[in-house]
Amino acid sequence: MKIKKLLISLLLLISCMFALAGCGNQYNATLTYTRYDGLKGYINEGFLEENKIYGACYETYSEENGTEYVRLKDETFPRTRTFIIKSKKEFDNIFIEKPQELNIDFENQILIIHTDTTLYNRPIKLQTVKADDNILTIKMKMNDGKHGVGSASMPCQIYLFVVMDKVDITTANCELLNAG
Repeated sequence: MKIKKLLISLLLLISCMFALAGCGNQYNATLTYTRYDGLKGYINEGFLEENKIYGACYETYSEENGTEYVRLKDETFPRTRTFIIKSKKEFDNIFIEKPQELNIDFENQILIIHTDTTLYNRPIKLQTVKADDNILTIKMKMNDGKHGVGSASMPCQIYLFVVMDKVDITTANCELLNAG
């Protein structure tokens, strides 16, 4: 009787493993990310300047106040931005120097750049990546912080880079959960 229960348990465990393996990352998507200020020297300054977002703080300089951080409150700026990079030419127009994490074969892969505002500097994981009717949907989740630890900072712009298998898309919708 014990052997029968053990065999049934083992078969259930193996079935669950195969079921989970089938729910894997079908687009071989990988995520890397950095704060806005960590991109200087990698991304074209014009690109960074043109793609600021509402709610983030940016370094400014004036004779009167010197260097300070000012929150962008102009509501004509979007709250997020997303770019689909399908060619080396597009990539080279954005990047001055290629970060080693972004080793992309544009024959077989694409790069999705998503930028958002966050209050936290916590690890982020891909939740889901789906392509349907030329629309790519990516959900990412920032890890929950420990309560009472004071992990918040001034609002900053974060750049998220998703390298994935090439798919035929015209639109990418990205969502960052728990960003603050």
